[in-house]
Amino acid sequence: MQINFKYQNIDSSISFNNNLIIFGSNKSGKTTLLKLIKEGLSGKNKNFYLNSLEINKDEYNIIYFDEETDFNNEFKFTQNNIFKTSLYDAIYKTIDKEKILAEINNSLDNIDNAVNKYLEKNINNNSKNKITFNIDIDDIDKIIDKFTTIYVNDLINTKEISKSDRRKLLYQLLLFNTSKDKETFIMIDDFDLYLDNESIIEILNLITILNKHHCHFIISTNNSNIYRYLDPDDYSIYKIKDNKLINFNNIDNILKKHILFEQYKKSNSKIEYAEFIQENNHLINKNDLNRIKNNLYMFQKNNIGIILVSNKVYFTSLYNGILNNYIFYKDKYELELLKLVCEKLLTDYEIIDMI
Repeated sequence: MQINFKYQNIDSSISFNNNLIIFGSNKSGKTTLLKLIKEGLSGKNKNFYLNSLEINKDEYNIIYFDEETDFNNEFKFTQNNIFKTSLYDAIYKTIDKEKILAEINNSLDNIDNAVNKYLEKNINNNSKNKITFNIDIDDIDKIIDKFTTIYVNDLINTKEISKSDRRKLLYQLLLFNTSKDKETFIMIDDFDLYLDNESIIEILNLITILNKHHCHFIISTNNSNIYRYLDPDDYSIYKIKDNKLINFNNIDNILKKHILFEQYKKSNSKIEYAEFIQENNHLINKNDLNRIKNNLYMFQKNNIGIILVSNKVYFTSLYNGILNNYIFYKDKYELELLKLVCEKLLTDYEIIDMI
């Protein structure tokens, strides 16, 4: 599917199949972009198109989480939160609310009668003003809201639940809120917030499960570790930098370019590099790509992740301690690939020392 919209007053488009993940540094505009997509998919932005079609209000089921999404509010029976809405939709069709209310009020009438007899005898007989007592519940929601206690792992105090577990429980609520009648778009800003690597993998596996329920995820992160966990068949990958949206879906093109660059250097050809690529591009086959994918590329995924979330990186072959945005390389072969990735992702780079 493809969405077309105006971003920073520029005509922009994003293509994705199952899910979309947006990488970027802090304050790069990821939150602004996700909110814009949320409004568009909700039918509130008329300059927003999905597969070239305008979107009507409530056409899709839209769920949005960010850092401000409050666990305590979502995990109790307050009006319109995900937990309550999801459970009510599931159970209200199976119960007779009117019958339950009638039975409850009949039972409470015994209390009414006892209290009113006491009032009549002890207060009303000695006063010109009449006081009567009536317990009347006209909505079953009032009972549930007031008297329901929700336990998580036998704990009632949510302060005892770690932020990581709270975050995972919020995401598990998504299982309740998927719809068989219409597609669901789930947007999560900084989806890995508070999560360790093991929990991140759990959430990515949950996303794979939810994809089978007409769900599409649009998520963002500034965590360089995420890239190595992604299956390119499940995620379309974009980077946001300087208000530009950069498509990083086709790593094969970069790997082809890298293979051809190495061949060009060995060939001592007198023609220009661009012409060499044009003449020899068709010679790169699947076996060539698989070899480089299973070797060089697989071992560079962590470094590619750093480039995805950085505005500038520094290449060095010497280890001088842990430094921010420094990428260590062992030879020129690795360095050339990483330079190509930087160029694709518009990431500035500086080579501190050259082998």
